[in-house]
Amino acid sequence: MTAALSVHEISVSLPGPGGLIRVVDRVSLNLERGEMVGLAGESGCGKSMLALAIMGLLRGDKGHVEAKSVALGHHEAGPSSSHGMVGHRGKRIAMVFQEPTTALDPVFTVGWQISAVLRRRFNLDRAAARDRTLEALSDIGFSDATDVYRAYPHQLSGGMRQLVMIAMATAIRPEVLIADEPTTALDVTTQQQAMAQLRALQRDAGTAVLLITHDIGLIAGSCSRIMIMYSGQIVESARYETLFQKPLHPYSAGLLAAVPRIGSATPVNGMAGHVARLTEQRVGCRFAERCARAIPVCRETRPTLLDREGRMIACHHPL
Repeated sequence: MTAALSVHEISVSLPGPGGLIRVVDRVSLNLERGEMVGLAGESGCGKSMLALAIMGLLRGDKGHVEAKSVALGHHEAGPSSSHGMVGHRGKRIAMVFQEPTTALDPVFTVGWQISAVLRRRFNLDRAAARDRTLEALSDIGFSDATDVYRAYPHQLSGGMRQLVMIAMATAIRPEVLIADEPTTALDVTTQQQAMAQLRALQRDAGTAVLLITHDIGLIAGSCSRIMIMYSGQIVESARYETLFQKPLHPYSAGLLAAVPRIGSATPVNGMAGHVARLTEQRVGCRFAERCARAIPVCRETRPTLLDREGRMIACHHPL
């Protein structure tokens, strides 16, 4: 069966003092129809940059994108195709942006912005677009959907703007949804409501969801698979229960060890060091400087992402 989204070796380079600096390095992924996959890693690992590259939103001085292929179903939509994602955004593929303050236009009402997408992409008349927008706002948890519809973004809190972005995505009902930290600004109760809507979209519309988050627990409760990203590369990919029970990459283990567990006497252990700066382009494993298991080959040769024990891992000296 053809994947809803198939990305093969996509890379992103940004201009730096000495030329282009690669910040996403040959990442490949597949999302099946009706599947939710988690993408986790520290801030600065390239998760959002990867999402923007897939969406075709990095142009000119914002980033140079290369990919062997990016396909939506049977349709090639990568940087090498004639129109890329332009004809598919807002219809077949959508994104919930990490920062809703800048994602919404301040001079138009919330209702106008959601309805405009529906009218343009689905040829709905004004009344039908309004009804579908109000339905999406109600489903996401707004009891006063009409008031939110008429409101300007600055009249809403950060959490409410985040919910509006999710409502826009559910109104479109795309084949693929990239959700970049969709619950960051939400309290626990509202977070549950938002995730329920994403799962409903996944279940009822068959939408494939890429969930980008720092919240490992959120992935455990929602996703079938998890990909761990470090310094622009995928270092481990597995079914979430497999990775949670037995992480093989030292970085994956470090992330899990840093998650507090209620009622557990096990102390929370943070990882030493920090994600390498963009200018620190190392030859070998990019995690080697922080890894207690590093051996000489780790600093000399980049590990290849290979199948090991039923999951993909890039490590010379796994756990």
